[in-house]
Amino acid sequence: MTKITRTFIAFVAACLLAIMLMTVRCFAYDYSTITGTKASGAEISGYSGALEVNVVDFGADKKGKKDSSKAIQKALDYAIDNGSNSVQIKVVVPKGKYRIDKLLEIYSNTWLYLEDGATIVRNFDKGCMIKNAQANGAGGYGSERNIVIEGGCWDGNPSPTSRPFSNMRFGHMKNLWIKNVEIKNNYNGHHVEIGGVKGITVEDCDFHGYTGTSQKEAIQLDTISNSDVFPAYEPFDDTPCDNAVIKNNKFHDLIRGLGSHSACLGVYYTNTLISGNSFYNMSGTAIVLINHKKCIIENNTMKNVGCAIDFKYMTDYENANFHVPNSGYAGIKDRLDDNANTIIRNNDITVVGTYYYPQPYAIQIFGKKLEKSYSHPDYNYTVKGVKIVDNTIKTAGSAVRLTDVSGIFIGSNDISYDYDRYNYSMDLIWLSESSQVTVTKNKLTGTKQNSVYISGGSGNEVSSNTIKKPGVSGVYVSGGSDKNTISGNTITSAGSNGIKITKESKADVRKNTVKKSKNHGLIFTGGRGKASDNILEENGLSGFMADNSASVEFFNNTCNKNKGYGIKANKKSQVKISGNSFADNSKGDIYVTGSAAVLLNAPDNVKSQDICSDKLTLTWDEVSQADGYYVYRKTDAEDAEFEQIATVTDGTSFTDYGLVPKTRYVYKVKAFLDTVDSVQEGSDSADMSIKTKLTIVGCTTNMRGSMSYTGKERTQIFDVFVDGETLIPDVDYRTVYSDNVNIGTAKVTVIGIGQYCDSADFQFDIMLKSDNVMVIKPQELNRKSIVTGKPTMKSQGYEVAEAVKDKLDHTSHREPAIVVNYNSPSQVIAKARADMLDLRVRSYRELTGETIYGAWL
Repeated sequence: MTKITRTFIAFVAACLLAIMLMTVRCFAYDYSTITGTKASGAEISGYSGALEVNVVDFGADKKGKKDSSKAIQKALDYAIDNGSNSVQIKVVVPKGKYRIDKLLEIYSNTWLYLEDGATIVRNFDKGCMIKNAQANGAGGYGSERNIVIEGGCWDGNPSPTSRPFSNMRFGHMKNLWIKNVEIKNNYNGHHVEIGGVKGITVEDCDFHGYTGTSQKEAIQLDTISNSDVFPAYEPFDDTPCDNAVIKNNKFHDLIRGLGSHSACLGVYYTNTLISGNSFYNMSGTAIVLINHKKCIIENNTMKNVGCAIDFKYMTDYENANFHVPNSGYAGIKDRLDDNANTIIRNNDITVVGTYYYPQPYAIQIFGKKLEKSYSHPDYNYTVKGVKIVDNTIKTAGSAVRLTDVSGIFIGSNDISYDYDRYNYSMDLIWLSESSQVTVTKNKLTGTKQNSVYISGGSGNEVSSNTIKKPGVSGVYVSGGSDKNTISGNTITSAGSNGIKITKESKADVRKNTVKKSKNHGLIFTGGRGKASDNILEENGLSGFMADNSASVEFFNNTCNKNKGYGIKANKKSQVKISGNSFADNSKGDIYVTGSAAVLLNAPDNVKSQDICSDKLTLTWDEVSQADGYYVYRKTDAEDAEFEQIATVTDGTSFTDYGLVPKTRYVYKVKAFLDTVDSVQEGSDSADMSIKTKLTIVGCTTNMRGSMSYTGKERTQIFDVFVDGETLIPDVDYRTVYSDNVNIGTAKVTVIGIGQYCDSADFQFDIMLKSDNVMVIKPQELNRKSIVTGKPTMKSQGYEVAEAVKDKLDHTSHREPAIVVNYNSPSQVIAKARADMLDLRVRSYRELTGETIYGAWL
């Protein structure tokens, strides 16, 4: 018998559990549709020949004492008349230091090659070092094409009087390839600024050196939207970058590494591969991507950065980062697309607190719903379709932050909190107003707050994670988040609770193992849901706690060795329990206080049997964890009320006696837990309506008293009467015969059916009937006179005796003559003729080991 400690029992303990979490089938996001990109980058090939020129031949000073910009520009201009789609112009910059006093312009089909040890140094305060020439002034991707910049070093060399600048700028062009280049020393701008370019490859380059406070990327991918975004590159037609490969580069000692910090609404950067790069010592973000889709970010190393990857479809300050399309907002919602189709995988990330990120995080996926916006159309600019898998993340704050997103898969990551550097109080994985997010098979170690925190949204899944030493909870669900599933996780040594569901949130919590939490293994406080098949062991307080009006179904859980209770219900909470097991909980198995209630399931399968005129038997299925059952009864009268008529503590049946015949009764059954000083009741079973019957005891029949023996079963057709009413066979009664074959007393049992019950027994005799053999006289001896009529049984033979004065003389005159065959009585005839005697004859038969005789005739 389960014992429950209880300090206070409330009236509501007798009520049904009114509202429980309903299992709602959600259509899960199809993560197989997330494929990322097939970006190939710049495609420069097909030349039939090449021409090479050397900048020194045009007067460039490789000692850097005088301006070489004119000489280098002349070499670059050689491509104007001599380069083509079939002829590439290679401009060689030999080893040395080259000072330029103004920007350089590069044309189509040019390969600008700096030898090892060649450095070009900027020596002016305004503008970039090199840009594509925009020779034809075309928009879209129609300006320059097929430009290669390879080798050497480009030094921005900012002075105290420098204005913000970019070292290199390219726009409205196709096929840009920058490789094995060192680009350093920028002031409040970009090392490489790329806008409206299709086919980009940046590989094996080294980006470093930055002064100023503006958060600018070393490589900026941009749209050409207006003069503020990308000045001096008319026409402004919102052309974005497409098909970019950025691989095997170094980014260090910067604020930001690469990406896009602005975008045009309804215009997306597409097909971006960021692979094999290293980012380190960055006070801002390694990769920031606004309005990107079809991306793969893989195999990168990011060390000592404030933020590793920031992926957004809107920003907190939308007017500062998003621009109005040149075509205006007409039809804008038809151009908005929230499917990011992006993969972030196999990256090695360490984030630390910095000036720009005092609360650092590794990866952020950010959307935002605009309502009554003064700058952009009202719309939910959410992000869908991102995989974050197989990354190693060490963070001084948060690892993954999701805001207003859906269809995000976070799987198989190794995430840990860096206690040695900083102690920022943040959740490792943080979800806000996000839905259909899967967090699975991750290893989550440490944090000052929660390992996984969910606020708002719906349909999220946290499964099969290994969670160790969270500062607060392993999984924390709040903010009214709905339809969440928390399953198969292993959570150990939580600083507060293993799993917490709160603030009207709903969750299905199943098959988790939670051990050694400081407080409770699992707690619902104001939340609702189900908890099943969990193992809750060795926790500092209770294995399971329900508090603040929580409503929970708690089935088939194991609560062992907790320092408090196996289950504790408090403050108007209601817990429906079934199938749980308890062992070695220090303060008891179940504790109920503060007007809470622990409810059992309603008994199922309530049935009636053995219904009779004055009694019937109820049976029902066993209710898990019940100590007994209350049985209630009423008549079917309109004003009748249920009354408790029995308490059953042994078994699952009850026989009710003393009932009125042919009366309808209504029953219900309720399970209960027997507590120390009170009782916790379960829910009522469904009502069972039963009508008592009339008894057949005392009935009469018109059955005959005897029947002749035939060697077969003897039955009769007769009527049965109860109180003068003739009953209907097979409707009101059925009959069962016994001993109705052999000679003797046969028994007939009349059994009530339908509206009748009980049974009544009747008897009749089975007897031998005369063989109708006539008396034989000598003058009448003939074959026919010996046999008249058909005997009641087939005789084996006959005894013949002398008839004296028409009475049987029991002393035979002579030895009886025996006729062996009834159908051949010649021996009897012969005997009678010989002795001229009056004879009497009886038949006989050997039956069941003795001789049975018929009557003398």
